[in-house]
Amino acid sequence: MALNLSRATKLFVSTVQAATAGSHNNTNTWEVPVLDGYNFSQDSETQTITLNEAGEAPVRGQKLFNVALNPAEISFPTYVRPAYKTADIAGTVADVHSCVEAPLWEALIGDGKPPASSSPTMGTYMVEGSSYMEANFEGSNVHELYKLYLFFQLDNTTYRVNDFAINSAEFDFSIDAIAQITWTGQGQTVDEVDTSAWVTSTNYLGATGIAKGSADAEFIKNKLSTITLQKVTGLDSGKGVQAYTSALTPTNLNNTAGVLTYTLDVDVDGGTTQTVSIDSSAAPWSTNQTVQTTIDEINRQLDGCIVYIADSGPDAGDLVVKSTSAGTGSQIVLAAGATNDLLAVLENGNASGSITNDAAVTAQDPTVFNVPITGGTLTIENNVTYLVPEELGKVNIPIAGGFTGTRAISGSITAYLNTGTLNTGGLLTNLLSDTDIVTQEFNMTMAMGGGSNTPRVEFIMNHAALVIPSINVEDVLATEIGFTALGDNIDQTDELLVRYYATAS
Repeated sequence: MALNLSRATKLFVSTVQAATAGSHNNTNTWEVPVLDGYNFSQDSETQTITLNEAGEAPVRGQKLFNVALNPAEISFPTYVRPAYKTADIAGTVADVHSCVEAPLWEALIGDGKPPASSSPTMGTYMVEGSSYMEANFEGSNVHELYKLYLFFQLDNTTYRVNDFAINSAEFDFSIDAIAQITWTGQGQTVDEVDTSAWVTSTNYLGATGIAKGSADAEFIKNKLSTITLQKVTGLDSGKGVQAYTSALTPTNLNNTAGVLTYTLDVDVDGGTTQTVSIDSSAAPWSTNQTVQTTIDEINRQLDGCIVYIADSGPDAGDLVVKSTSAGTGSQIVLAAGATNDLLAVLENGNASGSITNDAAVTAQDPTVFNVPITGGTLTIENNVTYLVPEELGKVNIPIAGGFTGTRAISGSITAYLNTGTLNTGGLLTNLLSDTDIVTQEFNMTMAMGGGSNTPRVEFIMNHAALVIPSINVEDVLATEIGFTALGDNIDQTDELLVRYYATAS
């Protein structure tokens, strides 16, 4: 009798269904070390026909039919494992950041079709780079996600899950644990296959080209994790958002003539600072230009961005810059105070005087809350559903490929209720008092492993909507803060950026 013990389990993720010798290699099949607590199963739908008749000797029997197989249900936890690789997904770029669970990210965020500008073996919008590996959701507006084949190798056999679609990924921030992800999803069928021929002949650990030694795939300590909350809702909360008493118009003259070079520092989505420069001594800036012309020049220099004056909403009358590249669509904050600051010229040098000179032209400090967490979770949900036919005379199986529903990214964090304006007590007070704002947006960064450490994983949400925190009365008063990551608009896919940082070799 051949028993199988879960302790000996190995999980292989593949783009190839066949289990024959030579069909798998380290460009299409990856080993993802799995933890205890995994589960895969497939149950069936049945129909029972019963009789109910009168008479002295009624027939009381029944008939049972197997009608259909339900989609297979799969759940398995893995560690979060940043890794430094010797090649990217396409196998062409040396020395890039990646992770052991990279192929699972591919199936979570899109249909696997590469962007037009590249042609990796796998890859929608998961980008492996020299600074970090980024997973974004630019390619996630699809009906069917990328399908994988899971091979659960046990002591004496291997079970294969066919056409596996990842429904959700949940990240655990428990501070007394190693960072983990629980992947759940559905597959068309589960069957038994023989993989011994290819498992023993090829090293499938992780993705292709992971470096060994000190820069091998690393573990992350949740105890080091940090949360940053920067309020962006309202005119007085964001860094360098300029408040005007009236909107700029194309007919307003702007005195940019002279021999100075005006500059404007722009922080893009919390990343590196860009500097916009306009040389007033060079054409066409050698004569007075309209404000709109100046804004058009800013727009030209910030390639892929939109600059405009908001005419409604909480930013009404503000000079607003929006990024439409790299899957962000997020507000770019304007930092005033540079030498020969262009914002000051726009504010004070207007010949028509319709832009009022006010103190708001100086850079505003963002309202940043200090939240030392005691735990938390983040869940990415695709809401996948499978269709099952209902033909008579057979056991129906699900149609390959599940359909996506609403993309939902949400979670919660727990923290002690610390008093202070910029602590959790201040956050609670801020949300309770600001009842005029129905959607409270924050720039939120959850950094597994710490904000500047390596290894770490950053979850960047530029439009995290917070609910009013609840208070838990315990030995030490605590609070639970729920959040949902939103896009800049409902049709945009910039809810979340995930960036892996590994220790470079």
